[in-house]
Amino acid sequence: MAGERDLLVKGLRAKAASIPDRFDDATVWGLRSELLAIDAYLRVHPRAAPAQARRALDRALDLAGTAHEFTSEIRGFLGQKAKSEKASLFDLSSIGVLAVENVLTADKITLPRILMSALSEALMFLASRQYVSGAGDVLEGLCRQHAAAMYRELWTLATDYRKELTAKDVKEIQAAVDGFFGRLEAANVEVRIAILRQFYALLLMLRTSELLEALGG
Repeated sequence: MAGERDLLVKGLRAKAASIPDRFDDATVWGLRSELLAIDAYLRVHPRAAPAQARRALDRALDLAGTAHEFTSEIRGFLGQKAKSEKASLFDLSSIGVLAVENVLTADKITLPRILMSALSEALMFLASRQYVSGAGDVLEGLCRQHAAAMYRELWTLATDYRKELTAKDVKEIQAAVDGFFGRLEAANVEVRIAILRQFYALLLMLRTSELLEALGG
């Protein structure tokens, strides 16, 4: 049974490795396929993995579904745009690799660490780019919808990596998260979409890493 599980883990690891270089609907679809394959196996063989792996899988599946909706919607919108605009909104560049590496190699993953290595670097990178304005109400609505999903995920991350959490800690986290989203809301819509895309990629790598660790892979 361990050999069968290793086969599934190998497929998941291969798909996850492609995220930093190419984060689009096809990549997320492939990752989601591997997650659903593991889900199917564990439904038939529930004792093949610990309860921690089941929880990690459920989280990864939920996130992959939301991320696929995001990338598919962006692809549909960009189908009506010029190629140059598509390149701007979908340019993850090396920053994606750096952000993921910084977070996944940290001795202790914390919310400030994630914000510093991913969002701050992304904002600095995007500030140096020129984006096409006037994206329209459709893209604005898409941005608001997925910003709300990211807001929820940030709160989940804040509790995931804290063994103790006081009321003061909660208020500090609230100030940090709300402060970031206040700055994000002030940016133009193209930058907001690019930041959300960056963060979906980071979160998928993080949740997949958690699952692989729980599966012993």
